[in-house]
Amino acid sequence: MIGTSRHLKTQLGDISVIENLTDVFENTASIKIRAVRQQVLSSKLFFNDLWNIYQQIRVSQEIPKDALAGSINKHLLLFIASPVGLAGASDAQIFQQLGADYKPETTDILVIGSHGNFLLSQYKLKPIQAFEMPDTTKEFTVDPILDVVRQYKTTTAYYNSYVSLTVQRPAKLQLLLEAQKLTEEERLLMEVGETEVISTENYIFEPSISHIVEYLGQIMLNTTLTQLLLESQLAQQAGRFTNMTLANERAKKLYKQTFLDLQKTKRSERDEMTRQIVTAARMI
Repeated sequence: MIGTSRHLKTQLGDISVIENLTDVFENTASIKIRAVRQQVLSSKLFFNDLWNIYQQIRVSQEIPKDALAGSINKHLLLFIASPVGLAGASDAQIFQQLGADYKPETTDILVIGSHGNFLLSQYKLKPIQAFEMPDTTKEFTVDPILDVVRQYKTTTAYYNSYVSLTVQRPAKLQLLLEAQKLTEEERLLMEVGETEVISTENYIFEPSISHIVEYLGQIMLNTTLTQLLLESQLAQQAGRFTNMTLANERAKKLYKQTFLDLQKTKRSERDEMTRQIVTAARMI
């Protein structure tokens, strides 16, 4: 019986440590979520404004793809994963989406996040390059990643999207966009002033529409990639916050139950000791 109470005391101490640690991790994730969430919202506002402008641009004839994308005639799969310290089940789900689209002959993989690189190595897949996930709570640049992305004709990003504090979902997004061609219906609407389409029919582009579309496309690429990294990091921190909250709640319940078990065991030990003393006294 004595050994049982000692075991419960040790267990109680271990649970207390876990409770304190999960509380610290929960608070840390909460602080980072507040910082990253504001960045994501600000970046989304800018991206949406830029997207609305880009969506209104029309070209009279198709712009050569070489003016908008790189020279490597393969499709790039951009895997945005977690650092090892924030690794979760979401990375495996994202990897499943990517794996379904991967074709060695026509696709290459670029990975961001050490856990993503680990998952690739498990399936003996080698990325063309691997980057660490930048700390999005501080100033960071996506230029080294863009240098690789710009070499490809098309790129699809696979990442963890943020829906809410308790909901994060795997998602994918095409990064490079093509300018839309001006339709005859839009041309007629332009003549009567019933559309906000931007084209060479109603605007002068200097030095040319090709240069404008290319420049705006590169800005959008930079903004989109920044947005995806911010959102992915936000989703990772939200997942960590949720997991730590659940772990902390479980630790508190377990601590309470173990404490009750300890008190019950102590009473049993005292009763047993009293019984033994009474028995010994009667024998004497």
